[in-house]
Amino acid sequence: MSTYSVDRDDAYRAGQTHVVEDVVTYAPDNAEPLVLLHLRAMLRVPIEAGNQMQSLTVAMAREPRHWTEDEVRLMENVAALVRSTLESAQVQQRERNIARQLEAALLPPSPPSLPGLALSSFYRPALQEAGVGGDFFDVFSVEKGCTALVVADLSGKGLAAAQQVATVKNMLRFALYNGHTVSDAITRLHNTLVKHDLLTGFATLFVGMYDYTERSLTYVNCGQEPGLLRRAKTGKVEMLNHTGPVLGGFGPGSYQQRTVILSDGDVLALFTDGLTEVGPTRKDLLEIEGVIEVLDQCCADTVETGNPSTIVDRIIAMVDAFGLGGVRDDIAVLVGVVGASAGD
Repeated sequence: MSTYSVDRDDAYRAGQTHVVEDVVTYAPDNAEPLVLLHLRAMLRVPIEAGNQMQSLTVAMAREPRHWTEDEVRLMENVAALVRSTLESAQVQQRERNIARQLEAALLPPSPPSLPGLALSSFYRPALQEAGVGGDFFDVFSVEKGCTALVVADLSGKGLAAAQQVATVKNMLRFALYNGHTVSDAITRLHNTLVKHDLLTGFATLFVGMYDYTERSLTYVNCGQEPGLLRRAKTGKVEMLNHTGPVLGGFGPGSYQQRTVILSDGDVLALFTDGLTEVGPTRKDLLEIEGVIEVLDQCCADTVETGNPSTIVDRIIAMVDAFGLGGVRDDIAVLVGVVGASAGD
């Protein structure tokens, strides 16, 4: 068959169905290899995907034969299904390539240790093949002594949600750089997103401004899961609840800010609802109460409480064990441990 080159055929190059009732009659000079293989009749349908000829669907017979209209139609239908599968695979590959580039651009490296605050993070998209999703965290300096800690969740999953992350992430930075207060910056950001219809859906967002000099965290919570602050002195967990509606969703709005004073050994945990919605079934979810219990257990060993990476690892291990693989959403986690040992 090696000497019988189908790509010489005009029909093949044109992407047309090719019916051969007898190879001896059709191509007497090239038929011998096929005859030796007992192949006398063929029905070939070229498959084009991505403007390139990718493959063939072929039916063959040992004797010369007439191919019926139903047989030809069947082979063309098979070719159409194969073509659709190939094109879908190509689209998915392009999306994976784009996702990898977005991942590198949108996900910051491991957060740095700040003066008086050691940080660690975790991120996992719901759609592993995408590499990125609608959740993100960010840590960046706004002015001397003040650093923004951000965890956000945009509606949707995969590449479609990731494309909106860039919009919110960069606009948030601009708003915080130019806002008089955190609440002023978030209010302006929300109203701009709504006025110009810049989001498909909405976003939840927790942004805290950590002030090293004041040892304080001034925050705005836009419909995000409550931030958790475990006090070192008492072991109690405080919830940093909503201070305004979700971001960019339902008309003009305003946001309030709140401030908490931090002490050595306090543990701050910020996360998206992918953590609270983990569970073996949709009726048995971890929820915020479960996350509080997990955080408390992770911080019970005072020897390891000063290491945020250890706390993050233990949180994820315990959450995964509870969920039994029931992870349905993107997860972003940012944990900070307050203390002078975090370094300047």
